[in-house]
Amino acid sequence: MRPCKKLGELVGQPLNLTLREKVTEPSAERAKTMADHKLLSQLRNILIDYIRFYDRYA
Repeated sequence: MRPCKKLGELVGQPLNLTLREKVTEPSAERAKTMADHKLLSQLRNILIDYIRFYDRYA
């Protein structure tokens, strides 16, 4: 049995796996930023402590 189906049965509510909330809409600016590997590397270096915290506790 798929885990999501089992979870839905446990909570008594079927889960809608196609529902996506608070998703950032695609944009040219976002695509350009995501393609800039140097910029992403710099951002990761600046935010590394926050990233590690999130990875540990999320």
